[in-house]
Amino acid sequence: MRIAPVLATLAVLPVCALAEPVRVRSGEHDTFSRLVFPSGEPLEWTIERPWAGEARIAFAPSPDLDLAEIFLRIPRTRLRDVTQAPEAVILDLGCNCPVEVSQIGSGHIVIDVVDGDPLPKRPAPAVVGSVLPLPYELLPMSLAFPRLPAADPEPKRPATQKVEAPDESAGIPPQVRRMEVRDRPFVLPETKADSEAPLAASCDLEVVATEILLRDPNEAFGELEGAMAEVLDGEDRFEPDRLIDLAETYLAAGFGAEALQIADQADRSAPHIPPLAAALDDLPRPDGAELDPACGPATTLVTLLDTDPAKGWERADRKRLVEFVDRLPLERWRDLKGRLGARLALVGEDDLLTGIHEDPETPELQVAVDDVTAAGTDADAITAVRTILSRANEEGVASEDIHLVNAMALRGSIPPGPEKAQFDLTLATAFALSRRPVETVGFVADGSVPADPVFDVVVGRLEPAVAAEFLARLRPYLTPERRADPRLQPLFAAIGLPDAAARFAGRATPDRPREVTDEPATDPWLARDLVQVAEAEDAAIRGEVAAAIVERNATPMPETDLAAAERVLRDSERLGALLADLLDREAPS
Repeated sequence: MRIAPVLATLAVLPVCALAEPVRVRSGEHDTFSRLVFPSGEPLEWTIERPWAGEARIAFAPSPDLDLAEIFLRIPRTRLRDVTQAPEAVILDLGCNCPVEVSQIGSGHIVIDVVDGDPLPKRPAPAVVGSVLPLPYELLPMSLAFPRLPAADPEPKRPATQKVEAPDESAGIPPQVRRMEVRDRPFVLPETKADSEAPLAASCDLEVVATEILLRDPNEAFGELEGAMAEVLDGEDRFEPDRLIDLAETYLAAGFGAEALQIADQADRSAPHIPPLAAALDDLPRPDGAELDPACGPATTLVTLLDTDPAKGWERADRKRLVEFVDRLPLERWRDLKGRLGARLALVGEDDLLTGIHEDPETPELQVAVDDVTAAGTDADAITAVRTILSRANEEGVASEDIHLVNAMALRGSIPPGPEKAQFDLTLATAFALSRRPVETVGFVADGSVPADPVFDVVVGRLEPAVAAEFLARLRPYLTPERRADPRLQPLFAAIGLPDAAARFAGRATPDRPREVTDEPATDPWLARDLVQVAEAEDAAIRGEVAAAIVERNATPMPETDLAAAERVLRDSERLGALLADLLDREAPS
């Protein structure tokens, strides 16, 4: 990935965040539940506890929060609900839980709801109606109202609560009625399908797996750069809490092994990532990951993609599985279809998904592949990729990189012969039309493809500015006739080089690395063959220099130091005079 776009993204994050609600993320830990949201400025806060089951956090300045995704990651145990009022963020707690708020170095606000004692009975609200704030015991009987019962920490739904009429004999005015006192706002239950069963605590994987598997892999792949940027804060400091989000984005894009590696570096556990990663990349299920197909269709799908799909299959809801698979994005379906069909065959249900995604609306795929299917064997895969490349070549368009890479990978499986020659020519043409000169000329250089058909493609189907680069690389392998092709003159003229065609055809033989056959003729003087130079008649001064050196080398050195020094001095004077004469005679005039 290029780092510049990532840093640019980080630089504008605080500005963009002001224009829309700030998303609040959540995470579940052994002893606390955590909420986190970014803040581009320091915040101050106060925490009020009207009673043990409620906490009100007033921020200054007050942020605009997006609370929609909080309970995708955490259960409603310590934290039952979160609402944002104009004056505060209200936490509806499931226990007498301590609430801790902090702002870390990156600017993020962290709210931790820590394990606590069970909730006590909620105190009765204050009675309104008396003029004086007298204690209940001192009120006259005509003004005294009976105490309202405290609500149970887990109240029943109003639909099933039986409300009895007040007893007028107790002195209660007829217009006053006893109403149920609740410790949380009444919210209508979500409508669920008849076949949907409530999830147990051990089925937490279902919610996350559903969200990830139903995300479009192509869109998730496009979000990877942004997810990587969020791992660094505005000051380029590492935020390990973001690694789980990045790992989930990798999972949604279909990269299981990469997601697993990233999650291992996080500072908090994410038990949903290993089984999902193993399912997407066909890896063995990690130790300790027990899956129950009864949890829901997403868990059933993950179980089927396991190495032991038959375990617990009798607990799966087949109808919901089919409905869920039918909702998968098309790219996800293509990725899982083969393995899913094989796993269903192991449990005797290979016809369960008949008709799923049978007529997808993907005209671009039908144009590219049509009725060609790579069935997994080399022969079928080779036929498929060659057909795809041939159609792109016929239309004169660049082939997609994925098809070029597949073709190069399959090329080694084709034995030498006419089929491989045709495959190589198709692939070289595809590289040429994809404007890839190095790969194209590589086929010619190693003898896989003749130079002439590649020349025709380059000259006849590429724009002049692009063709010129191909021709410069292709020239050593062309015949003189091809170099003098009449189409080259207008081609070079179109790019402002009218004389280049003549220079292109200047030599009569192809350029190739020089092959050394005979020893080149060497000047004896340059080869330092002094004996031969001393005997040469056409180089008198050189001969004299050579003869002096040969004579010096052949004369033994005197044994005494003084005699040896005198000898060296005499030889040096003689050679110096000869070399000076040599320089005078051979210096340029």
